[in-house]
Amino acid sequence: MEDFSNEELAMSLLNVALPYDPHSIRCGAAMLGTDGNDVSMLARLAVEERSVLVLRHVAESGVRYEPSEPFWSMLLAALPLTPPPKDGVLPHPTRFIAMTGMDRGGQRGLRAQWLRPRPRPFAAC
Repeated sequence: MEDFSNEELAMSLLNVALPYDPHSIRCGAAMLGTDGNDVSMLARLAVEERSVLVLRHVAESGVRYEPSEPFWSMLLAALPLTPPPKDGVLPHPTRFIAMTGMDRGGQRGLRAQWLRPRPRPFAAC
């Protein structure tokens, strides 16, 4: 059995042919944010799966909340243009991030961090 790549897993969670599930879309958005994803592969899979609209929605959210991360801009540039999704159909962009109003040090201010998988730390047996 062959494992799925992160790109394939992300696109399977964002696939419009599946029953609508906001949780799956949020998980797919997290997988898109995984370090090392191949932009051209994601764009190709989105076109093949007819899920460009969903992928663009997530990538536009990435540009908004992680403007210093070039991955999101590169992904948008690789995708065909689509009309925006109808309001309320896809999860709000804030569902893809963790936001704080005050951090543990008592500093006020909005901080946003994209939710993405993290490598598990090594556990000794």
